[in-house]
Amino acid sequence: MAGVALVATADQEQQRSELVTRERILGRLTHLQPVDRNSAVVAYDQYARLLEEDPVAGREKLMARLSKFRGTAEEASTLVRACLAVGHADLDFSASERSVVERICRVLGADPHKFGVYDI
Repeated sequence: MAGVALVATADQEQQRSELVTRERILGRLTHLQPVDRNSAVVAYDQYARLLEEDPVAGREKLMARLSKFRGTAEEASTLVRACLAVGHADLDFSASERSVVERICRVLGADPHKFGVYDI
């Protein structure tokens, strides 16, 4: 949820389509592994609020949280794909959203090209 919050708030505006995509992601994750949806939504809300209150410190804190997935190829891939889905949810993958996904890839040790971050 940290990555999703970073992307959804990247352009200072959480779109309804981004929140719907968050719900779809949670639905898919529950099929792969047990996820408490309510806890995930609460975590997302806390992360989004943190980013709203102090964007710089919030980004650093959430990126540090995401760095725990560095070197875990499957989990890192799932995380990047979820972030891309949120970025594309409103049909406008903005420069600020792309930048956040690029940074998430770097934190995870993933190649942004592999995930199509630069594809139009």
